[in-house]
Amino acid sequence: LLFTNQISTLSDQTEFIEYINATVGENVLFSTNSTFAMNRSIEWKYNCEANEKSIAISTYVDRDLNIFNSYKDRVQFYDNGSFLLSNVELNDTGYYAVTLAETSGKEILIKKRLLVFEAEKRESRASYNGIAIAPNIGNKN
Repeated sequence: LLFTNQISTLSDQTEFIEYINATVGENVLFSTNSTFAMNRSIEWKYNCEANEKSIAISTYVDRDLNIFNSYKDRVQFYDNGSFLLSNVELNDTGYYAVTLAETSGKEILIKKRLLVFEAEKRESRASYNGIAIAPNIGNKN
């Protein structure tokens, strides 16, 4: 996984952007640096090509957590608002956003851009004493 970050501050909202690269089949952690006591609520959303879906909403007043059906089998949610998306697929590429509503009233928006790539297929090669041997060259059956 590869991460890069950008931070911008707005008047009463702070926005963080993180870029994540992953390979099909990997697990990706969408993390926050939050604590249980800091937040009134946390909401994660996924948006790709104007198709916004809610992933999870958590309210700490009631300690409610609602993970939406399309993600229930692939998401593990943590107390600090982070979540693990298991077995990523090409169609998981897109923007993920979490809004952290702090008890002080301030909102923090964290955006993550996930790019999922297919695993690179490599030709297998054998070697003998450090000399590369191409498979099945010269073999007659």
